[in-house]
Amino acid sequence: MKFILAFALSLAFAPLLASAANPSLVITWKASSYVPPDYAGKALPTTGSAILASATILEDGRVINPSSYSVRWYENGNLSATARGDAPFSFFAPRMGEDSVTLRASVPEYGDETIDAFVDIPIARPEIVIDFARLPTITPIFYFWNVTDPTSLSIEWSSEGDTTTARVKNPANPFEFSQTTISKEQ
Repeated sequence: MKFILAFALSLAFAPLLASAANPSLVITWKASSYVPPDYAGKALPTTGSAILASATILEDGRVINPSSYSVRWYENGNLSATARGDAPFSFFAPRMGEDSVTLRASVPEYGDETIDAFVDIPIARPEIVIDFARLPTITPIFYFWNVTDPTSLSIEWSSEGDTTTARVKNPANPFEFSQTTISKEQ
């Protein structure tokens, strides 16, 4: 009985043990889009944002030094670059009209096999969330803008014929604005 149980368990776990020895490739990426400092999610790229990606080789639960391997990088199926494995790959998010970009990394000569990884990177639209929690002040909060410095953003408010333009005053506090102009629409 013990022999049958041991044999059954070895058959059940054999695929897991075999796959542990197989090498795998993991893609990580970072977009240079502006999000508020307290945003807990990943900053998504927007149209034209720079994206930096890297590939990590894993085998038997260990990270393998990728410097002696070349990585081929593909954007939406098209070869974009071939680089040394420890070199990051930089590219720009596609222009308007695309919801995502499929990034593929391929190490063609890892021993006697090719290892690949794929990731779909969503392309976000810039957003402004209006925060009414600080009334009587109404605060715009910027998400996924193709800027690294929020002081380069300005916002124009219009209500009942009055127009106000403001800029982010302090990059450490993107909720602090300086009012620059007030004009009455004619």
